[in-house]
Amino acid sequence: MRQLLDLPNGLHFRKLMFSWTLKEDLRWVAELVEECRHTLEFLHVACDSRGTSNVHPIRIHVNSLLLPAVGSGSASIDLSRATRLKNAAFRYDSQDVNWITGALQTITPQHRDLQQISICLPCRLTSFTVGTDVRQTVGEAITRQWLDLDRFLVQLWESRSIRPRVGCLRLAEERQNVEYSIGCLLPEAMERGIVDLF
Repeated sequence: MRQLLDLPNGLHFRKLMFSWTLKEDLRWVAELVEECRHTLEFLHVACDSRGTSNVHPIRIHVNSLLLPAVGSGSASIDLSRATRLKNAAFRYDSQDVNWITGALQTITPQHRDLQQISICLPCRLTSFTVGTDVRQTVGEAITRQWLDLDRFLVQLWESRSIRPRVGCLRLAEERQNVEYSIGCLLPEAMERGIVDLF
């Protein structure tokens, strides 16, 4: 990725696809998004924080942005100048969601075409059975991060009418557990009925 930034005459890519295992590489993804901000329509970045590449097939949308998991303290993605995006999808395998909130906070009124935000949760976060104390299980710090994301998703709905899609790649018969878990992690958004589950 780093070598792409050295190409002469600037970058004019419309579509970029990456797969990586080192969280530090997200810094270069962020720089490529910035360099291609005027032409970028689709960016797919997949990672597996356990150290092996593990790219799952995901429906590809034109003008989409798919971002991977990163841990706290990693580089963040600034979407403020990638104004051609229509869909932003976040897929990750950690519990830390500050990086998602940080990326969403860079959305500006100039993102007029943005229609959808999708968040694919790790299966372990959506497997709690009804009655489980999810907040105690994930811990206080992670709970606060989810509540911050919850508030921001509600703000996006109120200001831009964007309904977030939230779910995981689980079997349909486990939908009740998925819905319960997401309701614990994103209580206000779920209570207001603005979340589309998948």
